[in-house]
Formats: sequence, structure tokens, C-alpha cells
Amino acid sequence: MKYLLPTLIVLPVMEIYVLIEVGSYMGSIKTIAAIFLTAFLGLLIIRKQGLQTLINARKKFLEAELPAEEIITGLFLALGGLLLVTPGFITDTFGFICLFPTTRKLVIPLFNISFFDFKPQAKERGEAKDWIEGDFSKDD
Repeated sequence: MKYLLPTLIVLPVMEIYVLIEVGSYMGSIKTIAAIFLTAFLGLLIIRKQGLQTLINARKKFLEAELPAEEIITGLFLALGGLLLVTPGFITDTFGFICLFPTTRKLVIPLFNISFFDFKPQAKERGEAKDWIEGDFSKDD
């Protein structure tokens, strides 16, 4: 979270610089076409990967397993799609990193994502209690 504000300030400046440099090298029409091409290719990849992820998650649900890997994959696919729709070559690079399974598997451990926080609960003097003691009276 502490990197969000610097990223929101620096990233657009870097994108504009790269777009100007690429535009001066390739020309403005080719640069715009390249931006649309990367967005289109990204959407095609997201569609294929997303459907496969949904199929894998459904299989795990039917086997009564938690589809944790599929949930994380879905999050990265959504992030990659958002980055690819954003115009620019730097965001497209990070978007494609999120989309391809080989690069995604290298990046996911960097985020240390965990859905469950398993902490052992303290037992009283090593005894496990299965009941709650109390008094009950039925008033008619």
C-alpha cells in the first residue's frame, strides 16, 4: 500500500515517455495500432485462460476441494486484463506477465498470498474441552 501513491505518480510519466519514444521511432499510427493490438491479444488470452480457470475451479468444487490456486489465478487474470486495457507499453508488459502461466507462477510467490491464517489456538493446560458448563432450567 505504501507503494501505491509513488506508482500512481511515476507510472503515467514513464508511460508517456515510452509512448513518445516509440512514436518517434515507429510513427504515431503504428504506435496506436500496437497499443490496440496488445489490448486485443491480451483479451483473447484472458478469455482462454479465464475459461480454463473456471473449468478447473468447477472440477475442484465437485471434488469438494478449495480452489485456492484458481482463485489466485483469477485475481491475476483480472489484474492482467486491467493492465492490458490501460494504454501503454509498460502496463502491457506487466499485464502479459500476469497472463502467462509460466511467468505468473514466478510472480505469485512474491506476493505471499494466503487465504487462511492458521494459528494454533491456546489450550488450557493441554486439555481440550468439547462442552460448555452451565445450568439450565425450563420455565413453563
